[in-house]
Amino acid sequence: MNDAKAASAKDCAGKPIDIQTFQTNDAANLALNSKRVDAVFAQSATNAYVTSVSKGQYKVVSKTDNPALIGACMAKDSKLVKAVQAGIQKLIDDGTYKTIVEKWNLKSSSVDTATVNGGQ
Repeated sequence: MNDAKAASAKDCAGKPIDIQTFQTNDAANLALNSKRVDAVFAQSATNAYVTSVSKGQYKVVSKTDNPALIGACMAKDSKLVKAVQAGIQKLIDDGTYKTIVEKWNLKSSSVDTATVNGGQ
């Protein structure tokens, strides 16, 4: 939200954008569907899904700003950590991950290696 406010102040001098926040992506999308807002700023994966099911009603119009890693969260001492990491790496290695990334137009937020705590 701070990024949006800063962009509005910089690029819309004298006519700032009315920026609203919602508790969930569903609430934001409902506001978009009911024309209470003109646009929704959300994670690229969320936007890709919404546009894919909108039957051409919506379009993603901006590049990914501040890309962030998305992953699975589990207890630090879980025996699943290494298994999940290895499973994701297998999807990367065999090309399945690339197919998914291309289908959902998420190249800008994709990775080449599955890591543990890679976002830190």
